[in-house]
Amino acid sequence: MNSNYFLDEQNKLDKIQFWLSRTTEFFDDWDFNGKELSIIKNNEVIEFYDKESVIKILRESDETT
Repeated sequence: MNSNYFLDEQNKLDKIQFWLSRTTEFFDDWDFNGKELSIIKNNEVIEFYDKESVIKILRESDETT
C-alpha cells in the first residue's frame, strides 16, 4: 500500500473524530474498521453506523470545516 492510502485513511479517522467531538452523547470509545463505525460505552456497542451512514458523516465533516 502506498502512502496516499494511509493519508486517506487517516483523513477519514480525523473527520470521524471531529464529528464525534461535536456530539453531546456520552461514550467511552469508538471503532472504525474502514467501513463501519461503532460507538462504545461500558464495553458495549451503543450505536452502529453502516457504510452509507459513515459516508454521510464524512460529508458532514467536510461541510463544517
